[in-house]
Amino acid sequence: MDMFKINEETCNKCGLCATVCPVGLIQVKEDSYPKLTPAVSNIREASQSCNRCGACVIVCPKGSLTLLRTPLERFPEIDPALQVSFGQCVQLLKSRRSIRAYKDTPVPREDITRLIDAARYAPTGANAQNVSWLVIDDKDRMQRLREIGAEFMINVMKNTPAYSAVAGLFMKRKEEGYDIFLNGAPAVVAAYSDADMPINSVNCTIALAYFDLAANCLGLGCCWLGFFSGAANNFPPVKEMLSLPEGKQVYGAMALGYPKYKYHRIPPRKPADITWQS
Repeated sequence: MDMFKINEETCNKCGLCATVCPVGLIQVKEDSYPKLTPAVSNIREASQSCNRCGACVIVCPKGSLTLLRTPLERFPEIDPALQVSFGQCVQLLKSRRSIRAYKDTPVPREDITRLIDAARYAPTGANAQNVSWLVIDDKDRMQRLREIGAEFMINVMKNTPAYSAVAGLFMKRKEEGYDIFLNGAPAVVAAYSDADMPINSVNCTIALAYFDLAANCLGLGCCWLGFFSGAANNFPPVKEMLSLPEGKQVYGAMALGYPKYKYHRIPPRKPADITWQS
């Protein structure tokens, strides 16, 4: 038994599959077809070493390599017609805003699902693909979350030197009816994974960044909710409300909804601080 099969009628023996394999499982000697490297003693060892990234399949210019456990149909071809220009990409990045005022309009679940489906292609360490998603969009649950979340937020601000100077301002806004915890958003999207694993913080953050940018393309806006993670992981009323699976924790969350106002310009930013080494 092998991990992959090669179409010898189309394979040009270019060796790209071996070059891009992140763990070096594939070997291509001069004028030979790809095969498992002798460095692995058996198929079980090779299977345990492979992180299922699919790089060997998607780099093949001839479509000659197929993973036995994953059919080629699972690897759709890239559509050149949908290629984004650098200018379009830059405008998306620069025009993305943190939205703190939303329309009172529910976000269709099918659109949230589309965004998460796109965000699941974000890179994860060793291709772990271990980001899970929590979506809250029920009005009653959102209102309850606003109330108990605001309590947590004010308590943290009062007892944290970095926030103490603005705690009074947020208390005043809360008294005036402003949603200081969720910014009035109709939905919250959180990314969670196994607890106490620092790499999962990176995985979840990157996935949420993908989600954030994709949301703009559907006319939606997001705002990162820093206090949400603290409440979700440390404040019993919120922890009980969210009821995450045992051993999981929230690593990031954002408000989601339709922006109440439209922005027409890109704000200035400080020049990039770059150190070149040669």
